[in-house]
Amino acid sequence: MENHWQKKSKCLAINDNDCNMTDPVGFGPRVKWRLLLSLFLLMLAVSCRTDRSLAWQFVSQTPQVHVLIVPPEDLIRSFFPQHPDEIPADSLVEWQLEDSQLLYQVEDSLFLDFFMQALLEELREFEVQVYSLQEIDAFFEQDSRAHIFRVAQVQLMEYPDTVVDQVMVNSTLHESRLEITTLVVNSWFEYSRLQEPAVPLDVLFSMQHRSDYISGRFRRNWRTGEVTYQYRPYLLTLDDAYDLAYNAAWQSAQYIYDYLLNTYILEQTPAGRRPAEYFTYDRFTGQVLPANGNHFISLSPGENENQE
Repeated sequence: MENHWQKKSKCLAINDNDCNMTDPVGFGPRVKWRLLLSLFLLMLAVSCRTDRSLAWQFVSQTPQVHVLIVPPEDLIRSFFPQHPDEIPADSLVEWQLEDSQLLYQVEDSLFLDFFMQALLEELREFEVQVYSLQEIDAFFEQDSRAHIFRVAQVQLMEYPDTVVDQVMVNSTLHESRLEITTLVVNSWFEYSRLQEPAVPLDVLFSMQHRSDYISGRFRRNWRTGEVTYQYRPYLLTLDDAYDLAYNAAWQSAQYIYDYLLNTYILEQTPAGRRPAEYFTYDRFTGQVLPANGNHFISLSPGENENQE
């Protein structure tokens, strides 16, 4: 005679809907749900391993990747007297640069020279074959797939912001609000491929910012009970503005490499399946890791749907 578990196994094996059993340990009614969940997690794990393997394939082929970087025509400098998010869209008018703290001192050509120099140098650190406009003839001689990134626009913004610090003392909330200066570099890239007109143009965006730093804390006078906020400001300088050009370029170089890596994964993925992650390659540690949102923002509808 079949015992309980033999009969249970037989029902599962033949998928018999008539095998309605009451399972004292709660195994029966939940079997299908648990099996489906386990199968989904297994498929997800296999998918991640497959995507990561494709990422390593791209990394191993990096020396065969050819990239042309086209510089921007000029630098756009924009000053706002208050945070842009607080200004109504219909009245978002830029003010005179002379009213800014730092922006009026920045030399356009010098800022872009720093940006382009850092972008080319950092991208070469990934062992990508990088071409500037001076090497465009050699680039057009490439028979293998070649990529073009045109720096369509670089914008340097300045606006005031507010840093808020709070402390609760004896049920009383004390607050400090200090105005700081923020610099932002917005960069737009246009991506296309050499001799592949069927590949649509993709517009990519990245942002890098830097602000004054306030080192402060609340202090209480225990004799009088007075609470004051004592702080030391570390204000941005003109050198910080030019350093921001380097930082924005280094970030963009990382984003360019990761964009090519994830485009390769997407194109090698079977139709109907979407890559489980958007990856980044850390050249310092030699690891392929989830990007966790640190990547270009694609402004082209339907492009790179694996960006999350």
